[in-house]
Amino acid sequence: AAGLLADLTAARRQRADLLLAPTPRDPATRKKRDELLADLDTRIADADRGLRPLLPAVQRAERLAKATADDLRKELAAGIAVIDFCGYVRHANGKPPTRTACLGAFVVTRDGVTWVDLGPTARIEKAIGLWREAIADADHAVPADLAPDVRRLMWEPVRKSLPAGVTDVYVCPDAAVCRLPWAALPGDKPGTVLLEDEFALATVPHAPFLLDQLWGPDKTARPKSDVLVVGGVDFDAKLGAKGDRKPDAAELPRGPKSKPWVPLPASKAEMDGLLEFAKGGQRPTLALTGERADAAAVLAALPKARYAHLATHGFFADSQVRAGFALDEVDYQVSLRGERVGRAANSPLVMTGLVLAGANDPVTPGRGVVTGESLIDLDLSGLELAVLSACQTGLGEVAGGEGVFGLQRAFHLAGTMNVVASLWNVSDAATAALMGEFYRQLWEKNQPPIRALKAAQLAVYRTDRDKLGDLRLRSPVPSGVPDTERKAETRFPATGSKDGIVRNHPALWAGFTLSGPGR
Repeated sequence: AAGLLADLTAARRQRADLLLAPTPRDPATRKKRDELLADLDTRIADADRGLRPLLPAVQRAERLAKATADDLRKELAAGIAVIDFCGYVRHANGKPPTRTACLGAFVVTRDGVTWVDLGPTARIEKAIGLWREAIADADHAVPADLAPDVRRLMWEPVRKSLPAGVTDVYVCPDAAVCRLPWAALPGDKPGTVLLEDEFALATVPHAPFLLDQLWGPDKTARPKSDVLVVGGVDFDAKLGAKGDRKPDAAELPRGPKSKPWVPLPASKAEMDGLLEFAKGGQRPTLALTGERADAAAVLAALPKARYAHLATHGFFADSQVRAGFALDEVDYQVSLRGERVGRAANSPLVMTGLVLAGANDPVTPGRGVVTGESLIDLDLSGLELAVLSACQTGLGEVAGGEGVFGLQRAFHLAGTMNVVASLWNVSDAATAALMGEFYRQLWEKNQPPIRALKAAQLAVYRTDRDKLGDLRLRSPVPSGVPDTERKAETRFPATGSKDGIVRNHPALWAGFTLSGPGR
């Protein structure tokens, strides 16, 4: 089993490297590259088939594959509900016949399953898109009619199916729902948001994942309770060995042409504050910063961690990034139905990942990134929580929800229980404040992650902007951070209220989501 796993891991990483490598100019070289990709696909499939009967986890996986909604219901406590969104096509026999893309949701509680039809997807996607665009515009208040429109289309129909006493809601998103910041929707009472209601919301990749988590872990040895913190990454580090340099290396693009990976100076202060806080709680820590925060070091450290805080860029191989990396567009083709049909369809998680030291140098091994496919080869069963503090670049705004969702799923596939990420670019000041309160709730008040995130978002939502710095784990901000970033929160107008209660702009807090059981 170990030998097959090593073969599988090596083949996956080699395929990922090829898919992220510039397209060969020479037709003969390109043909050899295509033949190698086909051979790797075969090797991966063979190793996967050979491994399955040798792994103890297969029995659990087979049990999960046979599970039904009733199995999930049996595991749900009285205060838990699952909303599983599902896209479908509605056929109508008219002249001519019509086919309409629609969205529905299964609302699952311990008492039963209810189907809720939400209607045509087009109007839902439009409403979510307009609202998301407004929230991302930091210089203006959100138009008053957008959020109520999304609530009417998305939340009110399923809200009616939730029994009294529900406190935790798990959402399995589909399509545009991946992009939805649920906490910012209008609440049950006038002038409130859903964050203020009794519900705590988390997302899960799919219902079987949640059922697997509710069954509890297998009796396996867990790693030491280490806290891994990555921040202040040197994206310009020169890590490639001289012997690895190719004659045409200088001609290769350094990264996305119009947007190279820019430094995140505030992430170093964020890292230092978290390290100091963790050490104060007698938690063993490991810090990776500067050129030490390279892909190999992060991959080696993650399986030893119980908590991982990764303050770095994320990436999603959208058209802009693919052009910057000179990738072969044929590998990333999408059909008219929106399905990926290129070679990358065999390796979808190669399209998303984390950007680490040396990513701006084209000769850095592996392009200086850790792909989602690299993550799933790790054993992260002891990683209870991964926080992707600055993962929004190339994920939230460029790729919608797909990038964030893909990266969260990669961590889950590797065994990580909970993943916190942001759907869009959040200011350094707001991020530091929210993360500070999140870890205080998590480690000092022993709140589960789902409640810790809700409390942290409420704190940022209700704290005067001039006092957000008080929520940091460590107040000082590096002098090298531009004023536009250090004081970014002043650009967000408050939501105004006659009752005198602070209600900050949703861009400051609503983008953070938790994927997982939240325990």
